Amino acid sequence: MLRLDATGATDAVGFLHWPRAIDPSTAIIYSVGVGEDIDVERRLVAMGARWIWLFDPTPRSIRYMQDAGNADGALHFTPVGAWSKNSTLTFHAPADPRFVSHSVLGPQGGTGSFEAQVRTIATLMHERGHDRLDVLKLNVEGAEDAILEQAFADGITPRSIICTWEGRWSLAKAVHWTSKLRARGYQLVGRKDWYCTYLRP
Repeated sequence: MLRLDATGATDAVGFLHWPRAIDPSTAIIYSVGVGEDIDVERRLVAMGARWIWLFDPTPRSIRYMQDAGNADGALHFTPVGAWSKNSTLTFHAPADPRFVSHSVLGPQGGTGSFEAQVRTIATLMHERGHDRLDVLKLNVEGAEDAILEQAFADGITPRSIICTWEGRWSLAKAVHWTSKLRARGYQLVGRKDWYCTYLRP
């Protein structure tokens, strides 16, 4: 079920819920899947966040980040994707060309594709010298299963996971992963549509 395990445990930050137990000013935050929207990340910076790493290899996302600016130096962008192994994958265009997000899960009905490097969460942390990860935010067009499974296999247990469950079976996936995360000690503390926030107390 998608019932909340704790109420009053989050604050609304844009379209998602931020766990009150985590201080943005000291948190190491990974945001995988930028698209053309960093409103949440900018709101976190306004709340004091200084260590936000963003990852997205999509050409439009790269151009967006180049134009977005980073005057306060809190946003650290790298044009790579995340996956269950370090590799190069094909990202397929969405059916609607107005949408920016591409998927590694096969053709999506659109025209065109590109290849890009992908890394495991463990590798991204190693490359940046991080021995902990406070928040992992995923908006990755259905690739969240593979990314999370490998992160757990590598011993990575973020204090909070903020995930958009996507794909044809979003509800079933959300219910399945909420159960799996509860078994690992996480609580579902916030939800808006398929944006779910989990926290290890």
